[in-house]
Amino acid sequence: MHSIISLLMGMKFFRVKMHPIEEFVSYFTFLHELGQYFLEVKEKEIRHAMTCLFVEILLPVAAVVRHEVNIPALKNFVDLLYPPAFELANKKKHVLALFPMVTCLLCVGTKTFFLNNWPPFMQLCL
Repeated sequence: MHSIISLLMGMKFFRVKMHPIEEFVSYFTFLHELGQYFLEVKEKEIRHAMTCLFVEILLPVAAVVRHEVNIPALKNFVDLLYPPAFELANKKKHVLALFPMVTCLLCVGTKTFFLNNWPPFMQLCL
């Protein structure tokens, strides 16, 4: 388990290239595979390490993303991870790890996705 966490921590320097669009799509295809692993893994420590990794990767994307939110690879990634991440954020043992990830997923989602999912997340925060 510790070797998996070390590998995940080493990946925090992974950066998504926004251009050309083909590279952007391939990066999010890879992240989608990591997201599927996140959904399969049961160990809390590995899940928390993965949430930190996703935040490290998504935060720079959230700062500059514009029309790219409509690209299916990014949309599929957000659609895959948001519901389980939001559900885990409701649990006390996961709240500190999952709040930043849920926030990043909201920021890289489409405007409609953000507007539909922001109010329930805000309620959770209060």
